[in-house]
Amino acid sequence: MRRQVMWAAHLNVGNSGKYPITMEGIRKAVRADLENVTRIATECNFHCLIGYVLSDTDPKTGSKVHPHCHMIIFGTPASTIAKTIKAYWVHYWSTRGYNISPIHNRIRLVCTDGIISYMWAQRHGNFCIRLINYGPQYASELFQCDVDAASYYLRPQGLTRNVLLALLDYMDEDEKHPISVTDFPMIREFKRPYDSAYLRYLGVLDDYKKQP
Repeated sequence: MRRQVMWAAHLNVGNSGKYPITMEGIRKAVRADLENVTRIATECNFHCLIGYVLSDTDPKTGSKVHPHCHMIIFGTPASTIAKTIKAYWVHYWSTRGYNISPIHNRIRLVCTDGIISYMWAQRHGNFCIRLINYGPQYASELFQCDVDAASYYLRPQGLTRNVLLALLDYMDEDEKHPISVTDFPMIREFKRPYDSAYLRYLGVLDDYKKQP
């Protein structure tokens, strides 16, 4: 089994068409994209979980921006899955008359857990988790447990919280792609105001003793 890693997809439309983009329009596009990648994953034997949020807020300023979507892809082959998601997104909106720039729809390897609190802070609605061919034998790597315990953590009840807790402190230190200054800071470094709020949401309380 190939090592599982995390990739991110930042999916935007902006103001590139005749009609303004709505949150419902973004939601429909995400749904179609997930259906497409699920079909391809089944055909190609890909395995992953996808976490995503819809947003119309800048988490740094709190100001309103164009509706968009952020995704994380954890599994194998995560890079191929991320590229599939981006390609479908560009195709979906282009066929509807929008001038979508692939440059403004970014995918990248994720080396720290900081992207998750970044996503959580700007979510419009829920932080959603989608499992795609991601059974206990794959989830055991995520949850660092045996297959039986992984089956328990994958139950629909509590799934989102279980996944977010499992990804807390995630760090990919593979020498082939070391952490760079462009990566998100680790959540427990508390460099952003929403990091502590995110840990409070997860019920991780002891960490607040580390704050000044």
